[in-house]
Amino acid sequence: MHSFIDPIKLPFQNSSDTFGVEPSDPTNKFNITSRFQLDDVAKAFACQDGMMIVQPSEVNDTLVNVIIKPIESLKVNFNNIKYYVFRGIEKNTLLIDKDKIALDDTANNEFIVRLWKDHKQFKIDFKLPNLPDPSPKVFGYTDSLPNNLNIEKIYDNSQEEIRPLFVKQGEWFGDFATTHKIGFEIVTSSDRINIDLAYLKKEKHQIDATDLVGLELRAKKEEILSFIDPAAFFGLHYNYGVNISTNSGVQKITVTKKKKELFDLLIAKFATKNRVYLDVRSELGYSYNFYQNYKEPTINV
Repeated sequence: MHSFIDPIKLPFQNSSDTFGVEPSDPTNKFNITSRFQLDDVAKAFACQDGMMIVQPSEVNDTLVNVIIKPIESLKVNFNNIKYYVFRGIEKNTLLIDKDKIALDDTANNEFIVRLWKDHKQFKIDFKLPNLPDPSPKVFGYTDSLPNNLNIEKIYDNSQEEIRPLFVKQGEWFGDFATTHKIGFEIVTSSDRINIDLAYLKKEKHQIDATDLVGLELRAKKEEILSFIDPAAFFGLHYNYGVNISTNSGVQKITVTKKKKELFDLLIAKFATKNRVYLDVRSELGYSYNFYQNYKEPTINV
């Protein structure tokens, strides 16, 4: 497991930017995205080996959002992660425009450097000297697909033009920007929610149950169970450890941090660092009394 960011560049989180209920409307709204306002550009790292898709951000045309679907299991006792979502990546660290990938330059991030290296080697191995350069479509970037397209329709390679692309655990794949708040989310399951391109392009994700009643209300609130607070998630690795990468000059240094070192360097940056979650579910895996079939006992006095 690797941190999603260089934690040295991660500021302490504002209490209004946390995973959890919306302070202005705690009954109806729940914020999923953990957000931070960076003071300096910070490197973004893949938390696990996975398949990566890049999409435009609706916030600004200089930004993109990234989703990574891990291809390996966690080493801790927890449900496997469905997706990691990174919001607010500088577009020019991955592509120049919708038709051109960032330049083949050793100063670029590790993901881009490897992409060009693999492309050159492919041309040599298969004797294809005139093979065109890859476009951003090789990592899912396009503006031609409908916003309601489910992200799995890209991951299953059913779209002719675009594909997800492999990214290594701990690989630096882009830079978080300072122009807008960045965001990070961890999706634990997708059976309760629809992860489509509109979701991926958002500045942040919020579950809003305003004006809903009955089963529709309970189903909307159930979506919360498809996510985990990143502070709690990295806290699960307290004993196992999380890899942390920093870069002083041109040298990348990766070390494993555990226990108090992990808490002080990464987890403490989240305003929810001391929050405890109690997850009580029925025998069917839904929230307790989701089906309203449990009765409160009658007490005779």
